Amino acid sequence: MHLNFQRFADDLVEGLSSDGPADSERSLLVEEVKIGCTLGMLQCLDRSHRVAYVLGEILDLSGLEPADALDISPELFRKRLQHARAAIES
Repeated sequence: MHLNFQRFADDLVEGLSSDGPADSERSLLVEEVKIGCTLGMLQCLDRSHRVAYVLGEILDLSGLEPADALDISPELFRKRLQHARAAIES
C-alpha cells in the first residue's frame, strides 16, 4: 500500500464525519479507532524502524535484549528507536 504519514493523515481527514454513534457504542468505537490508527502509523515506518518501535515502545524492552534479537548493536537499536519515535510523534 506504500503508506506514509501524509497519506495516512489525509485519509483520516477524509474519513471524518459529523455523525456520531450512540453513547453506548462510543467507547468501543474509540478503542477500535485507537488500534486502527496505531496500526496505520506503524505501517508508515519502514521495517527496521517498525520493529525497533514495537520492541522498544510497545513491548518496553531496553538494553541488550532487542539488540540481540535483531543482531545489531545496542547503540544502533537506540538510534532506530529514536528515529521511529520522532517519526510517530511528528
